[in-house]
Amino acid sequence: WLVNELEPKNPFYNMIENGIIGGTADEDLLNRVIDTLIERHESFRTRFGVVAGEAVQFIVQREDVNRSLKIIDIASLPGEEKRKRYGEIIFEELRAPIDITSRELFRFAVVKLEPGLFGLIFVMHHILSDGWSMNLLKQEFAQLYEAYAADRTIEFEPLTVQYKDFACWQVDRLNTPEFREAYRDYWRGKFGGGLPVLNLPRDFEGVEDDGSLSGYGYRAMVGGGTYEKLRALTLERHTGMFALLVSGLALTMSRIARQEDVVIGILSAGRDNLQFQEVVGFFVNTLISRHNIQPGESYRDFLDKAGKELLDAQQYQDYPMEQICDDLDIPFPKISLMFNMVN
Repeated sequence: WLVNELEPKNPFYNMIENGIIGGTADEDLLNRVIDTLIERHESFRTRFGVVAGEAVQFIVQREDVNRSLKIIDIASLPGEEKRKRYGEIIFEELRAPIDITSRELFRFAVVKLEPGLFGLIFVMHHILSDGWSMNLLKQEFAQLYEAYAADRTIEFEPLTVQYKDFACWQVDRLNTPEFREAYRDYWRGKFGGGLPVLNLPRDFEGVEDDGSLSGYGYRAMVGGGTYEKLRALTLERHTGMFALLVSGLALTMSRIARQEDVVIGILSAGRDNLQFQEVVGFFVNTLISRHNIQPGESYRDFLDKAGKELLDAQQYQDYPMEQICDDLDIPFPKISLMFNMVN
């Protein structure tokens, strides 16, 4: 919300999901599916405004939601040109801004690819959603469309809670002295003495962040034989692949930066309360994992230590990072290194 106030209608927090669906792109059926999802999830019926200087969430009725369905037909394009154009459409939808003060914080687009095959693209503002939510919506959309196309009735389990209920639950926990003190004490220990900055060497002197948000990606594949060896090590140490990968990242960054104290940010799904697992909303919390690399320490010992560090952080994940910073009267930490495992 604050970023939107500073730079209105920016695309920084747009989230996008897309997938290929078999069948005819029937506009009436597509609208029926969208209406069902809007009725089921309050996040689709949410907008934000300001009352007495404070950001406030408004939930409207389904008929008051402004929503559109864009139909784009590229079926006549040749193969390579079609693939290129589909990628361009995805990028265009991702970059188009969303006004969070409006009644349309999401949008759907359908791209006809060939007879019996179309692409579904939907974009939501991150204030309403997270990665878990986007995957949930993708699954529900496909299930609903398949059922409606076959003239079948489909009934999901009714949602007994919505995102506003999570917000109330979280506030109630934070106002419980025992909970707050235990969680605050844990995170105060992690932030004790301040968090070290990862001092990575630069390729060129004098290179500074130009604010362009430009960057690069790198993708690598791990062979099956290597994976099996890594898997065997996790079984030997009674840990998981997540801990093994984080520990490897910490060691690598420690060697490159030549420092023994390495902080890695990790993303918590924030859904350990089972009643919220089918709810669309922003549940993600950033956690801090702090790894101290001791000279002469064996990797297996370090892996054990890293695994415990990560388990402890997950145990205390329900305390929002913003609340930690408020309690300790510190700015939001500059986390140089983030790790996320999508499985």
